[in-house]
Amino acid sequence: MKKFTSINIAFLLIISTGNFCFAQRGKDGAKTISSSVNVNEYTPLLSSVSAGSSTLAVVSSTLNGNGRFSGNLAPGDLIFIIQIQGTTINTPNDSTYGAISSYNNCGFNEFAQVSSVPNSTSITIDCGLQHSYSAPGRTQVIRVPRWSTLTINNGGTMTCPAWDGTTGGIVVTEVLGNTVINSGGKVDATGKGFRGGALDNQSQFGTLDYVWNTPLSGAEKGESIVGNQGDYDNMGGRYDRGAPANGGGGGQGHTSGGGGGANAGNIATWNGYGIPDLSTPSWASAWNLEWTGFASNNSSGGGRGGYDYSANDANALIEGPGNSNWGGDNRRNNGGLGGRPLDYSTGRLFLGGGGGAGDQNQNKGGPGGNGGGLIYILSFADITGSGQIVANGSNGGSTPTRGTDGAGGAGAGGTIILNATGTISGCTINANGGNGGNQIIRNVFEPTETEGPGGGGGGGYISITNGAPVRTATGGANGTTDSGGLLEFPPNGATKGATGLPAQTFASYYVTAIGDTICPNTSATLTASIVGTAPFGVTYYWYTTATGGASVGTGSTFTTPAIPAATTYYVEICPGYYRVPVNIILNPTPVPSFTATTVCLGDATVFTNTSTGATGYAWNFGDGNSSGQMSPNHTYSTAGSFIVLMTVINSYGCLANTTQTVTVGNTPQVSFTSNGATTACGSLTVNFVNNTTGGGANSYVWNFGDGSATSTQQNPGHTYSIPGTYTVVLAASLGSCNDIDSIVNYITVNPAPTAGFNATNVCLGDVMNFINSSSGATSYSWNFGDATGTSTSTSPSYTYTSANTFTVTLIASDGTCTDTTTQSVTVNNAPQVSFTSTGATTACGSLTVNFVNNTTGGGGNSYVWNFGDGSATSTQQNPSCTYTTPGTYTVVLAASLGSCNDIDSIVNYITVNPAPTAGFNATNVCLGDVMNFINSSSGA
Repeated sequence: MKKFTSINIAFLLIISTGNFCFAQRGKDGAKTISSSVNVNEYTPLLSSVSAGSSTLAVVSSTLNGNGRFSGNLAPGDLIFIIQIQGTTINTPNDSTYGAISSYNNCGFNEFAQVSSVPNSTSITIDCGLQHSYSAPGRTQVIRVPRWSTLTINNGGTMTCPAWDGTTGGIVVTEVLGNTVINSGGKVDATGKGFRGGALDNQSQFGTLDYVWNTPLSGAEKGESIVGNQGDYDNMGGRYDRGAPANGGGGGQGHTSGGGGGANAGNIATWNGYGIPDLSTPSWASAWNLEWTGFASNNSSGGGRGGYDYSANDANALIEGPGNSNWGGDNRRNNGGLGGRPLDYSTGRLFLGGGGGAGDQNQNKGGPGGNGGGLIYILSFADITGSGQIVANGSNGGSTPTRGTDGAGGAGAGGTIILNATGTISGCTINANGGNGGNQIIRNVFEPTETEGPGGGGGGGYISITNGAPVRTATGGANGTTDSGGLLEFPPNGATKGATGLPAQTFASYYVTAIGDTICPNTSATLTASIVGTAPFGVTYYWYTTATGGASVGTGSTFTTPAIPAATTYYVEICPGYYRVPVNIILNPTPVPSFTATTVCLGDATVFTNTSTGATGYAWNFGDGNSSGQMSPNHTYSTAGSFIVLMTVINSYGCLANTTQTVTVGNTPQVSFTSNGATTACGSLTVNFVNNTTGGGANSYVWNFGDGSATSTQQNPGHTYSIPGTYTVVLAASLGSCNDIDSIVNYITVNPAPTAGFNATNVCLGDVMNFINSSSGATSYSWNFGDATGTSTSTSPSYTYTSANTFTVTLIASDGTCTDTTTQSVTVNNAPQVSFTSTGATTACGSLTVNFVNNTTGGGGNSYVWNFGDGSATSTQQNPSCTYTTPGTYTVVLAASLGSCNDIDSIVNYITVNPAPTAGFNATNVCLGDVMNFINSSSGA
């Protein structure tokens, strides 16, 4: 038989630190398990896919529906793809029923690294699929945790959901570092595989079928790589004793036991009858009554179910099955056949087969046991500890007390794959078949009635890469009956399951990838190779990213483009399921640098080497000359700017260069002039003209001689604001070449007098006095602005002949410099005040007078009236005033225009005489009498 192989890529990176680096492996961190946990997420394949494809259509691409991961499926995650069912079998109603005619894609499996998750039902992977997978064959895609380490403590169990016909039944992990399963901890897929046959409650005597579509003929078969019981209905039926591939056959009517499921074993030795139990030597006689030598039958796969219903207490060591002395259904040999062992030689993996159900008609039978699931631990270090890794089959269902029906066949052991690059040791590894169900009858009412016990499950499959841990894949024991009618032979025809394949090994392989150490900006050569036996058609792919992205090269050797800085590439082989990083390390690079003197033509330029880490030097001076000295001197034959290239090399052969521009200048010949005057009064702005020749100086410094800031402009302007005589200096430089020139006492600024005066406004006819406030002057010239008046006096007086506003100009001079100032003065017309009134100016009692302002001479711009009666004054031009107190009043009017004013008054202008008061008294008299009037008037 060929050994099972699986892709196992490890990365060995040889670098100076000796460390290992990995890409996506270990991304889920360290895992410690201290309770029972499921660690995978599952989704069915939605549509069939062919080998070479890199896109999977699935029911749900999140693969985190139960929250067992920190996030939804993403690039760099790992998945495991496996087709669970879909095998084709022969289906005639005879002993050849259930023989495998084609596995089709069933059992194909592979790891794949996720490249992207385009949508909710699609997954793309890095490498094209190695195999084709069919969706009707119940292919499932399983998300695999990528742990850095795994520790399972006492009481901790890493497990999986049971196979439910769509997903489950598999626990699979990837561990970058060590996996430690401590005492009391375990990885457990017991009973998680194919499901046992379910009970029905119909039966009849005398059936002889291997497959049938109604329960009258027999009990349900166990689930297998063919499919489930519903699938069997489309292949002739789910009932009766024939074993469908690795599923156990159902107990046939009337009430025989179910056959045990199978997994691994010697395909050539299967006949479905299992291994007779000879724990009591005398039982050999009973077995050999089936046929001569049957006691030594050694069929691989599952055990057969026990004989059917017998009613009498005959001697089983003498009376064989089918003898009418047994009564009932004559204890016929028609228990369910044991499941067939499967072919692991091509790398396929399977779940343990389910046991067939016991036949019943009184609701007292036993169902078939479930097969063991699949455990796959992929480790890139050690798998150690004293815990357990178990994928046993479940026991077949025993009958209840006083069970007058057949018992169930056991489930087969599952599959365990330990793929480790390190040591595997310490753990106990079991993939044992379950025990057949027992008939528990002891019926006092039917003391000799007997039905068939269940057959034992076949052993599973265990394959590891190295080490010698304890491994068992034993077949399960057959069930027994405690019926009083079969005390001499309790197995009653039920046989044991055969041992599976517990001691398999497979050749893992891994990829070593060697990086490169290069000089910066050179190409690196990266090499990958496979240690071990490479998979068929392997191709190397090189990437610049740990996941996703397009390949940048193929082949076991890859030459990069020029690399400017230390970086990491990644190599992946297809078929394969992860990338490994390959580091590119940079040798130290010399750092070139130098300084150079700036010289004048004819002088030697001195180059000073300030490089670090260099052992060799090369100079190109930019004029066609070169040197290999460390710090050379060089004399240029012409003036100008030259680009000097310095190249250095170190002991690693790494080159580096730098450039610098050096200048060789002609010596400038400095001269300058100025535009305009160089002598002025008060202040002077001079625009200097730079006439420097001889190479064209590229920097200048002007000193204007007045202590102000210098200038670096080529042609500056400068304002002298302090009187004095100044020497101007111009210095010009080109690199280290320079010249200087000066003009002594070039600029003269004389003090300027300051003209100023004060004058007050006057009224026409008045003398205006001008007060001179000038300074620094020795002579003056006045112009009074009326076209005739001038003066050279220091502080003249002047009388204007007309009223107006005049601009007076004063020119002050010191004999060389002058200053001029102007000022406006005003000569106002003086008002001539007069007034009258309308109406009377004399009255009795009170008088209201309306005054008329007759003022002339410029028109006063303000007035003040005093009415002489002590009442308030008025500023109206033509006011009114009411006099209420008798008296004589003098009225005064004052008018002003600027500082000019006049006043007029009319003495005793208003007279208010007292008004007399009339009054008298008289008394009433009789007619004819004299009335006397007594005058009481006053002021009359």
